Amino acid sequence: MAITMETIAKEAGVCRETVSFIFNNRCKERRISEETRDRVLSIAEKHNYLPSSTGRSLVKKKTHNIGVSLHSVEYLTQTYFSTIIGGIAHQVGLQDYNMQFEVTDSSGESSKNMYFLKKAKGKFIDGIIIIDQKVSDSEILKLKDMNIPFVLVDRYIPGADVFCVRVDNEKGIYLSTEHLIKRGHKRIAFVCEYIKWNKIIDMFKGYYSALKDYGISSDKELIIDVTGWDVSNKVSTELERIFKIASPPTAIVCSSDLSAVKVLRILKEMEIMVPRDMALVGYNDDPNFIHVEPQLTTVNIPLREMGEESARMIFSLIGGVVPERSEVIVEPTLIVRQSTAFI
Repeated sequence: MAITMETIAKEAGVCRETVSFIFNNRCKERRISEETRDRVLSIAEKHNYLPSSTGRSLVKKKTHNIGVSLHSVEYLTQTYFSTIIGGIAHQVGLQDYNMQFEVTDSSGESSKNMYFLKKAKGKFIDGIIIIDQKVSDSEILKLKDMNIPFVLVDRYIPGADVFCVRVDNEKGIYLSTEHLIKRGHKRIAFVCEYIKWNKIIDMFKGYYSALKDYGISSDKELIIDVTGWDVSNKVSTELERIFKIASPPTAIVCSSDLSAVKVLRILKEMEIMVPRDMALVGYNDDPNFIHVEPQLTTVNIPLREMGEESARMIFSLIGGVVPERSEVIVEPTLIVRQSTAFI
């Protein structure tokens, strides 16, 4: 005998309309108790009755939606984010899931702008992948308190047992700094932004470790924080400052290719030529800058691999299977090009 809505209603001891309201998620509107709702859904699941995508989500208690958290929709145009998302999308498609973008712009009050928290509370998503450095650790940990599956990408929370896929950023900057040292440079500046982020803190560790391992003294005067920078003012002012100190740098390491390209432009305006007068290293190996002259020496990050791994991890969590490792660390690779070449 075919299972119908009438069959479910009869077995649950309710009318057909009540079953329909439950499957259309209108319990509050019709003042249907949680006890009745749970009874109807339990009977529907027992008979494997799946009337529609909405009904399927209710019966199986799955929405088949994955949230992907970004700070701003503008980030979708940046290769770093779009490449990670491409990896996520591939795995999401294989699982017959949908992907929803959640914006966490905290320009106002943080608690009112954590859109993914609202989605999670409303059970509109089964889990969330967070590719956002700006949202606070405390906001993220609220997801853990709510038992919402989530995975962090290219970040982690020290001391917290959370799932993440990240780059060994300490090693990445170590490699770029070591490369410059082996080219004979001893005065190496470090251009970075958002110095309170854990990934940037790790980069600092790599920078200082390379200097220490090769017996080179560190100098705080060679650190340039470009957080919230104005290309025409702050960066050029900082570069002018470090070139006026007693022992100016002969090389610059940057925390991103974007920073490196902006530094390169300012150096040209200052008639400081790369690599003749200054060696320069970027980070991320962004294909958007492959035609920049001179071509940038940089550190390649397997971004698509990070996206795919984070998706595999979130699907394991949704399925109730705890991944063998709570933290997956991918390896960076130094790519040597013209901007650090010998002249």
